[in-house]
Amino acid sequence: HRRRISTATINMVIQEATSWKMPPSTRGGKRGRIYYATQSSVRPPTFIFFCNDPDLFPITYRRYILRQLREQIGFPGTPIRLFWRPRERSTK
Repeated sequence: HRRRISTATINMVIQEATSWKMPPSTRGGKRGRIYYATQSSVRPPTFIFFCNDPDLFPITYRRYILRQLREQIGFPGTPIRLFWRPRERSTK
């Protein structure tokens, strides 16, 4: 596939997926939060998720997000790469 998906479309899919199924919280009450996602490459389709802490998203939730991207955007059978990065804090 050589499709470039707009960041707005990706974020709408992610927002709908997270409102349907929230990321699990830890024992301390911390919950993972996805700020936004963007597509960085088309071959293979690669998406970067900017979140508060990538360690707060277990593999089961990452597979859920991957499945939602496949179903909603339409990448059947295509290998998709997901990278989870912490949002960079601005230094003043």
